Amino acid sequence: PTLMLDKNDWRKIASAPKKVNTSKKYVLTYFLGGRSEETNKRIQSYVNEVSAECIYHMNDMDFPELYVADPAEFLYLIDKAELVLTDSFHACVFSFLFGKAFICFDRIGKESSMNSRMETLFSIFDIRRKYINSGLSNELLECNYETGYKTLEVEREKLRKFLKKSMHLD
Repeated sequence: PTLMLDKNDWRKIASAPKKVNTSKKYVLTYFLGGRSEETNKRIQSYVNEVSAECIYHMNDMDFPELYVADPAEFLYLIDKAELVLTDSFHACVFSFLFGKAFICFDRIGKESSMNSRMETLFSIFDIRRKYINSGLSNELLECNYETGYKTLEVEREKLRKFLKKSMHLD
């Protein structure tokens, strides 16, 4: 369902968080699982590489101003980020929709993995390179998703036709 709306529809819902300055160039992290020491080192390396002025950590109790960010703020923060680093399916979806550079890490410490959802998303929309352990070449700030967007339009049209037929609207 998140993929049926385009970025402009989602932007109508998005709103700036009140407790962080989003006018500066920033990297956004959003991890539902834990972060290993190696992941933290990579994050810092990426922040340095993109010369971000700050890093915002969502869903991290050490950063209370964003620990309780609501869905509208979540959308806004992804849309305005220089780079998104995550283990979240939805953060990947919205990074893709907003045309943002992102890297997806393995989720740590959760019994139920979301890897199959990620693999499907990455495969269908030709963005496997965005998975950190894909073995594929990926420029850190690369965000050319044109092939994926073409596929997305085809998939949206299939769903529209299915819904019309299912609801007897043809």
